[in-house]
Amino acid sequence: MGVVIKKYSDLSSPTFHYNNTVQTVFSPKHWKHFLLHDDEKLEPLDGVTGTVNIVDKSAALMPWAVKQALMRARALILEQGLGPDGSIQLFQDELDKILAEAKKADKDVLEDAADVGHQAHEWIENYIKSVLATDTRRTEELLGCFPQDERAANACLAALAWMDAHNCRWLATEFKALSLNHRVCGTADALAITDSCGNSECCPVAYKDHRSLIDWKTSNYIFVTMLMQMCFYVRAHEEEFPDDLVDDAWLIRLGKDNAQFDPWYVPQNTIETHFQAFLRALDLVRALRVSEGWVSGVKGVRKARIDARKAAELQIACPKSAEYKGVRAKKGCNDSFTLCDTCKRKFEQVRGEDGKPNDLHTRRGKAMKLIDRK
Repeated sequence: MGVVIKKYSDLSSPTFHYNNTVQTVFSPKHWKHFLLHDDEKLEPLDGVTGTVNIVDKSAALMPWAVKQALMRARALILEQGLGPDGSIQLFQDELDKILAEAKKADKDVLEDAADVGHQAHEWIENYIKSVLATDTRRTEELLGCFPQDERAANACLAALAWMDAHNCRWLATEFKALSLNHRVCGTADALAITDSCGNSECCPVAYKDHRSLIDWKTSNYIFVTMLMQMCFYVRAHEEEFPDDLVDDAWLIRLGKDNAQFDPWYVPQNTIETHFQAFLRALDLVRALRVSEGWVSGVKGVRKARIDARKAAELQIACPKSAEYKGVRAKKGCNDSFTLCDTCKRKFEQVRGEDGKPNDLHTRRGKAMKLIDRK
């Protein structure tokens, strides 16, 4: 990747990595991480979420989106068009408005779910931070004040239940995971020392004092991209801290309706599989970037040729050159202070190079006046 001059006004404070020898900054506006070099130049890094988003999830999302649209349309039709006899009565423009509104149903649901997830993640992050700081008063305050949204509160309760069942001893929360080898940066949810819970459906193997990376999810579905993302965090952490290897990883889906947790345990011998899938996605993202750059370059050259051709044509004759008689002076053609060749030629024929009426034009003008008088 190239290095760009520092030009972003919304950069976060630097985060230090690799024994304080490397700094990264983040631009919330552009949602992008950068390496901050000693000369104050920025090197853009690939993001974890942006990388895994290259994987097509439409097979699951499209039927869901159609379902949401149909549900919204049905509800609106029954609300606005149900007659006293149970029949649907709608004018065409009313139906069109309902269908237009229904098309946005999936987006509205996703935005609502994202808000719920943000509330839950923020509460969990603050709770873990209070535990890490041994701030008992703050911990008790948080336990007495869950998010107002009941779904977010249920997710928090599910997280607490999983923490308690696995005897979590926190090491970090919401930390930047940077891979210099792969030039990728992202934010991992948490790192903790955990024990197995004794339930074989949750913990397939019994263990004690494992260093576990944990990723909280509030979505209704588990996608493979979530595993790819989480396992990148594991490998990035191990790259930066080679003496602090991770034993396993946990993807915990937090129930927003029932406050139950759905655990997905990923043992060490499986982490590499999902990490390699992440690297393949990263290769594809970068290959597409090169191809898109090539296409953009060709389009740029073609546009420059077309623009140059149009400019040449406008220099010969501006759009108003056919109407221009050359009698009055023009300030310019084509939004400039110069005349096109046609207008300039007309002006010189009628007015002369010095701007004064030439003899031919004067004689013609006088002759035309005499003819008009007769």
